[in-house]
Amino acid sequence: ELRCKSRDNSSQHRGIIEGPLVDLVGVRLWNAIPKRKRFLEMKRDGMLKKRYGLYEAKRGDKDANVGYLPGLVDQLFSIVTKDDLDEEEQKAAQGFISKCLELLLDLLSYPQTRTHVGSYISSHNLTVKLVCSKLYRGQSFVLFRQQVNMLLDSERMEGVGSSTSNSSGVDSTQMSNDATNRLIYQRAHTLQKLLHRHYAEEASDVVFAGVGRVTDATWLREKIGLWSENTLYDVCYRLRLVDDNDIGFSTTATAERLGCTRRELLTSIIIYHQSSRQSDAAVLAAAPIFPTEELLWDPHSVPPGNFSLASNVTQSLSLPKLNARFLSAGDYLLRNFHLFRLECAYDIRGDIVDVIKRMRPALKQDGYTDPNDYYGGSQEETVHQDDFSRTEFQGWARMGLQLKSNKEDKQGFRIIRVDPPRLGQRFPSNVIAELVLDLYHCATSLVSEWDELREFDNLFLVAVDATKMSASQSEDRKIPDEEDFSFPARFGVQAVRGVTVLEVRDEAGVVLSDPALAYEEGGKPQPKGRRRFLRVALDPAQYAADATGSCGTDVYDTFNIVVRRHGKENNFKAVLETIRGLMRGGAHSMYRSLPSWLMPVLLGYGSDPSAASFLSPQMKSFASKTAGVTSPNAALDFGDTFLDDQHLRGSFPGCNVIIGHQDGSSTRNYYRVKVTDDRVEASSYKSPTMSSGNPIRFTPVQVQAIRSG
Repeated sequence: ELRCKSRDNSSQHRGIIEGPLVDLVGVRLWNAIPKRKRFLEMKRDGMLKKRYGLYEAKRGDKDANVGYLPGLVDQLFSIVTKDDLDEEEQKAAQGFISKCLELLLDLLSYPQTRTHVGSYISSHNLTVKLVCSKLYRGQSFVLFRQQVNMLLDSERMEGVGSSTSNSSGVDSTQMSNDATNRLIYQRAHTLQKLLHRHYAEEASDVVFAGVGRVTDATWLREKIGLWSENTLYDVCYRLRLVDDNDIGFSTTATAERLGCTRRELLTSIIIYHQSSRQSDAAVLAAAPIFPTEELLWDPHSVPPGNFSLASNVTQSLSLPKLNARFLSAGDYLLRNFHLFRLECAYDIRGDIVDVIKRMRPALKQDGYTDPNDYYGGSQEETVHQDDFSRTEFQGWARMGLQLKSNKEDKQGFRIIRVDPPRLGQRFPSNVIAELVLDLYHCATSLVSEWDELREFDNLFLVAVDATKMSASQSEDRKIPDEEDFSFPARFGVQAVRGVTVLEVRDEAGVVLSDPALAYEEGGKPQPKGRRRFLRVALDPAQYAADATGSCGTDVYDTFNIVVRRHGKENNFKAVLETIRGLMRGGAHSMYRSLPSWLMPVLLGYGSDPSAASFLSPQMKSFASKTAGVTSPNAALDFGDTFLDDQHLRGSFPGCNVIIGHQDGSSTRNYYRVKVTDDRVEASSYKSPTMSSGNPIRFTPVQVQAIRSG
């Protein structure tokens, strides 16, 4: 964990910044930023200029060291661009690269270090260089690509370009979407004015284009391709993005080390700084909820539970971290969304592996062993052996079934409706499909378990192709199948998709998932037949990604296993959709749902964690100004919380407890209690029902928790 501490030892930074790290990644980093870029940033931010002036006056000419981070970044870039490495050196280099990128991600995730580190990385175009490198373009080092993508998203997060720092901390580093768009539009207007002044004819398309066009990466790359290389460099130089006059900033030498042309590097730099990006809420809205086979068996995203089992996985992971402080409420929710989704993916992977192993997929041959014997060996009539083979399951699983339909030549899954996208969205609003479950060979107890499926339950569809199974299933393996990332290849797993149950019908058309059936006269009717027809909803974002991908929607014709999970473990979709709803904004946004007194403590900016207590002055002030929030000093109806008068007095130690009984006696009294400082006033009333009520004698701490709400 990254820990730093400020020199003034203020409570705001206590426990977050400690040791000499504040000097290594603080204002000293501005000495390593190009002079023209540094002058521009100082001109924009007067407070930063003042802090840097004080540092310069204190440093004098004695200490010209720019700190630890610039040397580390130079060494990182040197190793990334090396080609002649043997196997051992390459393994050591990958470990060093992953640790360096992990450190940069940690530095960008803390508000105290993000201001200077983000400006340093952006001024040196480090992320652009890493993206242009051969190591990133290759497919051998997957972790490097994932970490660079995380660095790209973290550096370009809203507000990273601003060097200002707010002492309150709340939303000082991450601006709102409107402020971020204004910053991008301002950069676009600056580019247009510069081109109009110096290259009006050569870049006329960009000069007179709308701001939406100028911030579009694809369109801007096409127009930049029409410029000369000298024009491209001059534009980058005038925008203070590159400077070949500074020592160590030669774009030509950098492009040669990266294995790309100088033009490609300059184009990537200007597009990176000028193009817009989607907001975090928009990214989550378009992100699939259910994990796929790519995520489930990705060793860098969903590592094994016993990390020592994965010999081919480095000690670094491309995962977000839950720190002691967060940039904003959006940053907090975004990190929790990704981590919770990956945690659920680990459990889902274990359940799917268990079902596939128990069902024992195998390859079954129909007809002759060799199709050429049947057709007389004619080359024109030769049929591939896979056309005569199909996947069969020689076992069974309680939590899984083979998909079947009334017709043997069709799969038991079909898409029946795809609704058009909503306004402003790029994926269908709803994708509805139908599942056919054949319970003919299931025992009565197992049939009743499948009949318990209800609306909003989550199921998983798996496509297993026995023709693509490897021949290493039966050999003894030291790694459990749940932790083995070669499991899809060994068992022929081709695709995994999640669906949500909308309704369950029997062969008579009765909706078994209707809750009203339990209240009908005579009780819930028995289902008719052994087939169940499930109306399910697919993930629209995942369906759109499949439709535009290489395989298309043909993948939905290959599913042959349906997997269910226990209800207590299957509520992840609701949690993820809640986080996504809080990020979306509007009436249910996080800033309206989370109270103001909780936000600073949740993000780690609160000077006193006790401010979140229901007895704190902040909470009392919030309750007095907010409709629907009961004041801590108001009288509360505790109901059957207290067993008797003695229990009530013992629940408030050190307080003067006064109990007023109403007329009449009862075997069990309920209480209304009002607490004012050290005085407790309680009044009892008869139990409204004949039930015995709560039998537990709560402790004083538990009573205080009940009182807090």
